[in-house]
Amino acid sequence: MRFREKIARAIEKTSESIRKKHRALKTGMIDDDIAVRTHLGPIIEPLQKIVDNSSIRAVKDEPDVAVEVPYTPKREPDVGLEILRAPKREKKIVIRSGIKRKLPRTESSDTADASTITSTPLTTIGTIQSPMNLLTDDESIFETTNESFATSVQREVQTPEGQEVLRTHLGSLSQKYVEAVIRSDKDIDTVYGVYLSNGGMKFGCKPFDVDHEDHIILDNVRYKGTPGLYELIFKRMPDDIVYSDDDLEKYRSMLLVTNAYRRDHSARGQTSDNIATKSNMEKSIDTLRVKHEELEKKIIDMQKKIAMLDFYRDNADRKIDRRVAELNEKIDMMDKRFPTVYSTLRNHVTNINHETRVGFIADLQNVNARLDSYQKESNDRTREQEKINAAQKEFNNMVHEQRKVNVGNLTAMEKNVYSVWDAIMELRSKHPKN
Repeated sequence: MRFREKIARAIEKTSESIRKKHRALKTGMIDDDIAVRTHLGPIIEPLQKIVDNSSIRAVKDEPDVAVEVPYTPKREPDVGLEILRAPKREKKIVIRSGIKRKLPRTESSDTADASTITSTPLTTIGTIQSPMNLLTDDESIFETTNESFATSVQREVQTPEGQEVLRTHLGSLSQKYVEAVIRSDKDIDTVYGVYLSNGGMKFGCKPFDVDHEDHIILDNVRYKGTPGLYELIFKRMPDDIVYSDDDLEKYRSMLLVTNAYRRDHSARGQTSDNIATKSNMEKSIDTLRVKHEELEKKIIDMQKKIAMLDFYRDNADRKIDRRVAELNEKIDMMDKRFPTVYSTLRNHVTNINHETRVGFIADLQNVNARLDSYQKESNDRTREQEKINAAQKEFNNMVHEQRKVNVGNLTAMEKNVYSVWDAIMELRSKHPKN
């Protein structure tokens, strides 16, 4: 049983247990169950021990996880011979600590011409434990309603019992995002991410599960849960500051495994042809971001080269100045002895100094030309940044339009649900149960 399905089942059973127990007392089902346990107790207890020793579900770690995360069994025992599934319509089930029976279905009064539907009582020997150990070992009776599974979970998670279940069985990181999915927050990505179905939490075509240590279990592979990976899986517009390249690679591999990027989440389905899919937009933004980073690296390298040229130029100027000073000292010493030689040397030094200065001026002009080219590259980087901003703005506009469409669809669905509910209540008022 998937972890998400267990949480939803426990919340629903907890909220309905008192009312169902009262109904069981009125119909006499509790007395029948006591009699059955009294007669079949010697048979049930040995079989229960065998079921308790059954093996647990095997989950393997992701192949590229650097830190080994040992798998620990969940806090509640595994279900024995029966696995609880998503709620089915108008089906009553009685779960007790030693036996599970399907009770005969009484005549329905929802419609005037409805026929009586019955089923042969079926006894299954085994141990049926409640998903979260929230119910007592004596009995827990629940009845599914006609409302959708997502609506039921959203309603029950708002109760104190539901909040306590989430705090007990989820980590702080997973609780934050799972509650957002259950509340149907607008920033949750239900197209390429996790959504709530009748079978529990799903990611594409695969069941999605988390444990109390925030590990993600998908397709029997356990991934180490990180804030960046949760951000990519759950959010429509993930924050690029939160996730890393490793998180992005894991998310892409999950998309390939779950077929979340294909129509109907089928391996043979075509890639979703929305105006701009999340994956394509991410690729375009990633490409622009890589170009932007490459330009920044080039600018940094050029700045380092310019600094080195300035350093060498300053050193050369200092060397020339020292050399000129030395020659001037020698000329001053020779001036007293050789006036003619002094005049010749003075002219020679002046020519050398002039030629050296002219050469360095030419080098300086070359450096200035390089600086102009670097400035041009910087302007190109600015234009690339403007492209990134335009792409981000376009993506936001498309998400806003899609959000409007989704809100309209949800409003229409709510109206249909209310109309069906009003019709059911009217039928019940016309045909009350005996």
